[in-house]
Amino acid sequence: MLQRYRSPLFAAATGPGRPYSEAVMAVSDNYPRCDRHDDRNAEVYCQTCYVSVCLICATTRHLPTHHCLDIADAVDECRSILARHASDLTQTCWNCLTGIEDTNVRIESIRSELLYCFFFVWKTYIPGIYTG
Repeated sequence: MLQRYRSPLFAAATGPGRPYSEAVMAVSDNYPRCDRHDDRNAEVYCQTCYVSVCLICATTRHLPTHHCLDIADAVDECRSILARHASDLTQTCWNCLTGIEDTNVRIESIRSELLYCFFFVWKTYIPGIYTG
């Protein structure tokens, strides 16, 4: 239970002149609920089972064999992973756009060559066909 009160979520909820009970309620509203105990906050994330659980479930069903994290730490880790994926995705998009631009340049080059060939053929061979 002490982990939650040391979390950044609780620190943000407590402020100058704010009653302790209000801070606890603010933190409680931001936590998911335990699936097994509806009246308890899921304060721990089990990385083995990929579930958020309350402290009772964490100690009786998940520890010591499972790898569990404070929910705030798990959220921070997920944010870090998402930021890394977003960065990778942005780089991939830029690479695709660069490839598209290169392809468009090549298409224009081929188009110009085709037009040159068409006009060359037109000037060279077509007038002779009609004039006999």
